[in-house]
Amino acid sequence: LLALALLLVLQAVPRLLDPPPVDAGVPLAAGLVAAALNAGVAWLLAAPARDHAAVRLAWLHNRGDVLVSLAPAASGALVLL
Repeated sequence: LLALALLLVLQAVPRLLDPPPVDAGVPLAAGLVAAALNAGVAWLLAAPARDHAAVRLAWLHNRGDVLVSLAPAASGALVLL
């Protein structure tokens, strides 16, 4: 475990000192697509969520996933700025 940790540090330090360019379009697009798909699932669960407690919990969880999916989109947008 210590050898693996040392290997990771040895690989990470040069990248931190000279970071490679980041393609901001990938996280931006992936985040927006994931948010749209999660919103679609939440929309599909909205009607059954009124009658079933377990489905309501899944619906609420999925609404949270929409917001979490926007995090990579926001990071991609910040890199573009």
